Parts: sequence; structure tokens; C-alpha cells
Amino acid sequence: MTESKSNRFTKYFSLLLDALRSTHPTPMRPAEARAWIRSKIEVPADDLTRLIQNGKQSIFVNDVHWARFYLVKAHLIDSLTRGLWSLTPQGFSTRLSPEETWDLYVRVRDANRPSQITDEETIPARQFGGAGLKSGYLYQMYAYLRSQEGISFRSNETAGLLLHPAIDSTLYEHAVIQGHSITFATVNLTGSPTAIRSDLRRILSCKS
Repeated sequence: MTESKSNRFTKYFSLLLDALRSTHPTPMRPAEARAWIRSKIEVPADDLTRLIQNGKQSIFVNDVHWARFYLVKAHLIDSLTRGLWSLTPQGFSTRLSPEETWDLYVRVRDANRPSQITDEETIPARQFGGAGLKSGYLYQMYAYLRSQEGISFRSNETAGLLLHPAIDSTLYEHAVIQGHSITFATVNLTGSPTAIRSDLRRILSCKS
């Protein structure tokens, strides 16, 4: 199957570069960059009002932040100053065609996938026979942690826990990937309340 060459936030790659180019070398605050983009295109009303799953950002705000994340990884936007967005020299001179936009997205996406994630549908657990986790879950956790880098001096070592309910199976995996401590675990819902509490305490204390 041919990979679709579109993504909801890649459409903001060129617009964000143009926004920052409009005030270069003076940096922009994120809200200013978003306002500039809205002045150039009609953002769907639903994207402005509907919140993403965590309830803290609109879809539009989240999409622009993801666009910045990819452009930072491509060395087109500087990430040195928190709360201020500015172009690198390469970013100032870069004007992306639709094909180049998609190529950049794929290049950064693939380069930032952890080596532990394979093209297989599931990744076998090392400690527990047949149990496994879908690679999509692993990548979502990893991508989110990487998106937090540069926010504060601690965010480059952010840790994550992916917790799943399970029936008559147990999985506990821990890895450090590019500085991020990531734990994947299940809680056996067929256990007694005492056993479930014990499992949760064990997982949260990172003791297998």
C-alpha cells in the first residue's frame, strides 16, 4: 500500500517557517506565530475549539507545536530559548515544496523512532513468554517524550509509563531510550484487590 503523503500538521511546516521569517532575526512567541498563521489561512473552526485528549490544548495549537517539533529536529528552527521561536540560518533560507515537506516529515519521523521499535506488529517481551506490546503504542510514548525536549532543563530526561489492563497475563518491560526512561507494564485484573494494589505499587516504584 502506498503511504499517504499528508498529515494534519505537516501543512503548517511552510507556514510556520514563513511566520518566523516575517520577523527574523527577532524571535516570535508561540501565540504570535499561531496568530500569523491564522491571518494567512482559514483554520477549521473545529480545530480551534476542540481540545486534544489531555484537554489542555486545541487541535490547532497542538498541530503547530508538532510542526515546530519536526522543524527543530530538521535544524530549521532554533530550540535554545524557551518560549521564543526563531529560525536557524538554514531555516531562514529554506522554502519547502509539498514534496520536500513530506520528505522532511518522513526523514525526521523515521530518524526519531527508537531502535527497539521494529516493523513487526508486536514486540515480544523479553521477560514473559508470549506477551507483547504493539509497536504503535511504543512509538506514541516515545514520540511524546521526545516532543517535550527543550521545554525545561529536566525535560530531556522525562520518564514515561504505559500501563495496560490485562487478563491472566503479566508484562513488565523497562528501557532507557535516548535518555528517556520508559516503562511498559500490565495489571492483571483477575487478581484480588490486594494483589492489584501490590502490582500498582511495584510498577510505580519501578521494581520488577
